[in-house]
Amino acid sequence: MTYATYPSLRDRVVFISGGSSGIGAELVRAFSQQGAKVAFCGTKVDGGQAVIDEVSAAGRFAPWYAACDVRDVVAYQALLKRVGNEVGPVRVLVNNAGRDDRHAMEMVTPELWDDRLALNLKHYFFAIQATAPGMAAAGAPITGVPGNVVEEPTIEVVIITAPTAGASLTERVVLPVVGALRTACIEGV
Repeated sequence: MTYATYPSLRDRVVFISGGSSGIGAELVRAFSQQGAKVAFCGTKVDGGQAVIDEVSAAGRFAPWYAACDVRDVVAYQALLKRVGNEVGPVRVLVNNAGRDDRHAMEMVTPELWDDRLALNLKHYFFAIQATAPGMAAAGAPITGVPGNVVEEPTIEVVIITAPTAGASLTERVVLPVVGALRTACIEGV
C-alpha cells in the first residue's frame, strides 16, 4: 500500500502497542514506510517476527519488538523505558492494543469488566505517563492531529489513542497532568 510522505517522521521513534497483527501491524508498516524507527509490542514472544521480516525485506529500518501484556502496567512501563534506551526517545505513541469481542450484558462478570478496562483503556494512560516526560524533555511540544492521518508537516510528537474512551481519558486526565503540553487523539484509527 502507498502512503503520503511525511518527512518529519523520518528517524522519529514510533511506539505501537498491539503492533503484531491487524491494524497495529499495518501501522508498523505505514510508519516504517515513512522512515520512522518503529518499536512495537504484542502478547506473543515471536508474534512480531513476520512484520519485522516484511518491513526489513522492503529495505526499511528493522522494527524493534518485544512481547508484553499491556495489562501489566509495571512491565509495560519498563518495556517503554527499554524502548527509550535501546531505540531512542519515543516521539510518536500509538495506543493501539485492545480487544473488541462482544458479550451479552448478562455474560459480563466483574472480572471480565476489569480485564477489558485494563486492556482497552488503563494501559493508554500509563503509556502516556511513561513517555510524556521524555517527549517534553526533547523540547518539542506534544501535538496531535485531527482526523485519521498525520496532517501537520512539522509534527514533533503525537499521541494517538484509538477508542473514544481513550480519547476522553486523554483529554480529561492527561492534559491536566502534562500541563501546558497539548495532546490530541485520533478516534477510530
